[in-house]
Amino acid sequence: MTVEELIAAAEQLPLKDQVRLLDEVTQLVAQAPKTLGPATALRGVGHALRNSVDAQEYVNHERNSWGG
Repeated sequence: MTVEELIAAAEQLPLKDQVRLLDEVTQLVAQAPKTLGPATALRGVGHALRNSVDAQEYVNHERNSWGG
């Protein structure tokens, strides 16, 4: 599966699932071997979602996930 196919599939997900996918991919990238600089390793993460995710909704989701 290509990146473009994955992005197209992600666009079909409900917003809640897009945010979850973004969180999961971010964790995968964070756990990857550090062969690139940290800024380069995260380049493009969430690109497909940034225009479709309401910033406040994302912040609320993150705060709720803290469980505190």
